[in-house]
Amino acid sequence: MKDVNFLKGNILKLLFIFMLPVVISNLINQLYSLMDTIVIGQFLGKRALAAVGTTGPIVFLVIGFAQGIATGLGLKVTQSIGKKDISQVKQSIAISFLIGITLSIVLTILGIVTAPYLLNFMKVPDYLYHDSYTYILVVYAGITSTVFSILLVSILQGFGNSRFPLIVMILTSIFNVILDVVLIGVLKLPVFVSGLTNVLAQTASFILCYIYLNKKYKEYKILKSDFVVDQKKIKKHLVMGLPMAFQFSITAIGVMVVQSFLNPLGENAISGFSIGSKIETLVVQPMVALGVAVSTFAAQNFGAKQYTRIRKGINLSLVILLGTTFIATIFSTVFSQPLIRMFISNPTEEVITYATKYLTTISWYYIILNILFVYRMTLQAIGEQVIPTLGGVMELIGRISAAYLLIPSLGYYGISLASPIAWICAVCILVPRMYHYLHKKNKELIVLAV
Repeated sequence: MKDVNFLKGNILKLLFIFMLPVVISNLINQLYSLMDTIVIGQFLGKRALAAVGTTGPIVFLVIGFAQGIATGLGLKVTQSIGKKDISQVKQSIAISFLIGITLSIVLTILGIVTAPYLLNFMKVPDYLYHDSYTYILVVYAGITSTVFSILLVSILQGFGNSRFPLIVMILTSIFNVILDVVLIGVLKLPVFVSGLTNVLAQTASFILCYIYLNKKYKEYKILKSDFVVDQKKIKKHLVMGLPMAFQFSITAIGVMVVQSFLNPLGENAISGFSIGSKIETLVVQPMVALGVAVSTFAAQNFGAKQYTRIRKGINLSLVILLGTTFIATIFSTVFSQPLIRMFISNPTEEVITYATKYLTTISWYYIILNILFVYRMTLQAIGEQVIPTLGGVMELIGRISAAYLLIPSLGYYGISLASPIAWICAVCILVPRMYHYLHKKNKELIVLAV
């Protein structure tokens, strides 16, 4: 199949063709993440599961920052692809690599140094601390592989190629699951090995994508001469990547605050919340894929200055949005019980109750999350970074407000409401800004044409 060219053709059809491999790829990615959790829960028990679960916000604080940088840099490359300027694309890839390696080193050091303080801030119980800490160290050691894996996938998607990342995801997921079962299930190695298998899978993904990029798109192969230290161009790439990175980290800070209220509730609450969050992450992947598809569509058309087409694409994407929301809601409610029981052998009724309560509560707000994905990722793709960052700040305010105002009176139910409140706060500023920004760009284009 050919790469998807978003600059012409039936928009709805193009979005669907592009997002289908992304959905499958994301689902496989989450399934192998779920397999990690299932293997840990089945073979090492709910304490090990709670130890990994409580590290989630801390890991996401740094890894999310890395993901934001990599995704933003990839979208900057996509804009160059839309302009059909080979030299500019090559320089953009080279600059992205330079920024990626520099920030990977900084984030690795920063993450390892701050991990103990963040675990203490989150009130991680003593009986979980050692396993949580060693797991975090292993994950942080693999930040470079994570950054370049995401960056190269984003670049390939920028070319309209969502199929090869799917193939890589299938191969690395199988590799990861086999390692998990052998090392944890058979050899009974400690929980940090789960983090190690993830790092090895990301490394394999990075290598495969890099080889494919150079073979498939030979004219875009970067040379030594492409690594030009141009401060203006570096700044433009950072302007694209850093706001996305900060947005991820701002979200993580809010989740950390909520987690600090969750941890004192005990092992069962932590395990139930961890399981519920894993299932939520799985079922919303079609929404994430829609956001990726629309943002890639927008970035290509932004590079080609087809602003009216971007607006039309966003409006048409709402049709797919309703379908993906319905699917996520059904799985979170109708199939929640069997999904929960996959995670732990002989789960207690308390764990099941906590996980079910979380999923039932949050599923009512999936449509808000879906709108958030589409509009935030599209704004970022077309170079509008201030409002998405402000949206992240609004999410932070929403989560912290829920933590201090709702959790003391509502308990675990307040914890479950924290994310929906955050999503609503963000959407209220993202949606109007999107249409205002596109209207402004269209007026600028008309003036230039005159």
